Amino acid sequence: MLEPDGQKHHGDYPNFLADNYHVQRRNYTEGQGQRHLQTWSAPRGMNHQLFPLLQPKLTLVQFAGDDINGERPRPRRRRTEPPKEISIPSEIPKPRLWPQQETEKKADPVPSKAKAVEKKTIDDFVILEEMGQGAYGQVKLARCKKDSRKMVLKYVTKRRILVDTWTRDRRLGTVPLEIHVLDYLRREDLKHPNIIEMNDFFEDDVNYYIEMIPHGLPGMDLFDYIELRVKMEEEECRSIFVQVAQAIHHLHTKALVVHRDIKDENVVLDGAGNIKLIDFGSAAYIKNDYAAPEILAGKSYRGKEQDVWALGILLYTIIYKENPFYNVDEILDRDLRIPYIMSEDSVHLIREMLDRNVDSRITIEKVLEHPWCKTNSTEGGDD
Repeated sequence: MLEPDGQKHHGDYPNFLADNYHVQRRNYTEGQGQRHLQTWSAPRGMNHQLFPLLQPKLTLVQFAGDDINGERPRPRRRRTEPPKEISIPSEIPKPRLWPQQETEKKADPVPSKAKAVEKKTIDDFVILEEMGQGAYGQVKLARCKKDSRKMVLKYVTKRRILVDTWTRDRRLGTVPLEIHVLDYLRREDLKHPNIIEMNDFFEDDVNYYIEMIPHGLPGMDLFDYIELRVKMEEEECRSIFVQVAQAIHHLHTKALVVHRDIKDENVVLDGAGNIKLIDFGSAAYIKNDYAAPEILAGKSYRGKEQDVWALGILLYTIIYKENPFYNVDEILDRDLRIPYIMSEDSVHLIREMLDRNVDSRITIEKVLEHPWCKTNSTEGGDD
């Protein structure tokens, strides 16, 4: 079957634009114990129906059972799909105050007289291109008309915001928790080089708009990068992973925030191998999922441990270019499959993070202290 990379097959293929660099489509056929892979590349915007006319740039014959476990090839990774639209009640319930907000409430002075501020609107920007589709809205590259600066705009559609994620702030007003967390993280003592920074936000009747400074190549996230890289050396895998782990360590230990949506689609790269963790739409302040097995089994939520589980999934994906588990049953019961040994330390770290026993699962501190992360690890790092 001919499939577009990262697209879910629903019968007839939709026309779609390629990413900034190129499009890939792959054709898999199986027979007589072999699995054939053909890959095409084409210019941006080319109709999918013309792909079979192109000369394949790569043909690979893979024998079933090539991996060390003797299993057939696993399903290809797919991007996660945005949730269906939901409706929020006309009257938003009174939002809760988190511990960080209680401190702000006491510290914020009561303004003597509000100054008239010119309201920012989406018309103040020229949209240059669409960069992606997130869980709660679109992400676009734009240019500010006032000073010509390029900005990334995340559209957060109000009707998709879950009712219990609205939060009240004395200074910001009633906003989605994502905006409150991003505003909290842009304090000088909470900034981190591997975490995206919100520049500003504004709203209209339909959306909130989160402004962020662009990082790396437009539209190039770790999902795309993994797909494009024919082979990633261990040191490159380590460099990317350690930067993500350092960002999570900063969130857990200093900011007291859990991300709760760690995956390759939420990591962006620049041309020098530097990463930033993005999309705090599922983030929360730490209190007493890549869904970890204990969540699926109905046990109580423990945010730090679930972030570490997701880091294990991420490292597996970086090294093996596939997911270790593809459904709930596999997450709960399937033995971890290791296609090949990159190094004993890398396999050990993956197993430690993907420990189904939440009480014995490795902590983020121990992740960064693990021998695999310490070997020629990225300089700099967390505070």
